[in-house]
Amino acid sequence: MEFLNLENLKLLAPHVKIIDLRHPNEASSLGINQTNIEVISIPYYLLKTNLSNLNRDTHYALYCKKGIMSRLQAGILKDKGFTKISVIRDLSEQT
Repeated sequence: MEFLNLENLKLLAPHVKIIDLRHPNEASSLGINQTNIEVISIPYYLLKTNLSNLNRDTHYALYCKKGIMSRLQAGILKDKGFTKISVIRDLSEQT
């Protein structure tokens, strides 16, 4: 599993999609609009039920506030056959 920061994300655009795992009550802009990266909002508790909507050939970067849920969900994706998975470090500390 690879860890990404804002600069890495900018370099990977448009070859990566972000999955925002935060609860809808927590979610707000990630502050990365300038990177032209598609952000998909799938709360962590719904990721397993949405796996059929995800493409196994797409590089997904997972985001949550503290990174704990992102790492856990990355393990689930890996177990389900996804190979292009990254975890985003806290973006609020990078702005």
